[in-house]
Amino acid sequence: MAFQRIATTAAATGLLVLGGPAVTTGTAAPGATTTCTTSITVAKDGMTTQVPAASLVVGRAIDCRMEPSERTGVDALRALHTSLNACNDANLGPFDGIFGIRYREALGTVRANAGLSPVGVYDPDTRDAMYWRFTGDAGTACLRL
Repeated sequence: MAFQRIATTAAATGLLVLGGPAVTTGTAAPGATTTCTTSITVAKDGMTTQVPAASLVVGRAIDCRMEPSERTGVDALRALHTSLNACNDANLGPFDGIFGIRYREALGTVRANAGLSPVGVYDPDTRDAMYWRFTGDAGTACLRL
């Protein structure tokens, strides 16, 4: 199933974390290395998506990091898996809960396509470069946050 990619602009509608405070995207403070351990629902333009997040973090919960050497939460990895496959041309196969070589390669490609260093990690820069699978009453679309 083909999804429509829609790049957002600065004038686009802001994001809202359901059940929490308003969230905007951007890079984390230097040295921010909180591991993504869960996922949160983010709403945009009448649709929602799941985004990896750090638990027990107030405010900027979506500024987190995942890489193979860390104990990534299953919910965080599932959110990443869904959008990488559906909207970023990754072929990760069925979800197995393991952040392995396919994730590193897919994230490296996302980063390289955005002009970032092609390291296979998920961080705030990768999050902002990715397209996310949003769903709602009007259907499904791949959008940037």
